[in-house]
Amino acid sequence: MKRVISSMWWIGLIAAGGALGALPASAETKIGVVDPARLLEDSPQGKAASESMRAEFAPRQRTLQAQEQALKARQEKLQKDGATMTDDQRVRAEKELRDAARDLERARGEFNDDATAKRNEEMSRLQ
Repeated sequence: MKRVISSMWWIGLIAAGGALGALPASAETKIGVVDPARLLEDSPQGKAASESMRAEFAPRQRTLQAQEQALKARQEKLQKDGATMTDDQRVRAEKELRDAARDLERARGEFNDDATAKRNEEMSRLQ
């Protein structure tokens, strides 16, 4: 009895090995990768949300760019005219320039914070 079970076990093992060997070579394991963030951004809903955000934040972005250009022009003017200014005028102009630069950086930070918060809000709606 033991010998019959042992023989059947070997026959089963050989049959299983033969069946595995008969599998086609194209039955290889394939692995896929999914990027959920990209799926959300590339989906029609994600694209609509991105476009909505662009439209909402475009005016503020243009304002920031205009302020940056004005600040740059003031800085160039100070460098150009600084030698002919009195000390008081130059010190006052430098202070105004620093204050304007600080205000611009603050406005940029607020813009970035608002844009990030809105983006997170929109993406959480899509999930």
